[in-house]
Amino acid sequence: MARIEERGAGVVVRFEGWEPLFTRRSQLEVPFGAIREIEVVENGLRGTRGGRVGLHVTGVRKIGRWGLGVGLRQLVSVRRGQPALRLRLDREATGYDEVLVGLPDAAAVATGLRAARS
Repeated sequence: MARIEERGAGVVVRFEGWEPLFTRRSQLEVPFGAIREIEVVENGLRGTRGGRVGLHVTGVRKIGRWGLGVGLRQLVSVRRGQPALRLRLDREATGYDEVLVGLPDAAAVATGLRAARS
C-alpha cells in the first residue's frame, strides 16, 4: 500500500510491495513548491482519466500511470472502498500533473500537508 510522508521541504510518495512494478518507481519526491492543490477524493477509483500503463482490476484496484491520450500524467495507487489523496503538481518539477494515492486517513493527511505547506 502506498504511503505519503512529509519530509523536509516536501513529501515523499512511497510505493510498496507490487506497486513499483506497475508505477515503475519505488518513490516520488515532491517539493512543497511543486504542489498546486491538495484534495480528498471519496472514491479514488473514479479519480483517474484516460488510458493507462499499469494494473487495472475493474472496480477493485488501479496502480500505475494514467492519462494516456488526454494530455494528463497521473501516478496512481487506489483501491475499492478507500478515499484517496490527490496532489495536483507542477509537471516540470515532478514529471506528473497529479498523484492519486488511496489512504484510509486521506482527510487527516490532507489537513497535515496543507498545514505544513503554509
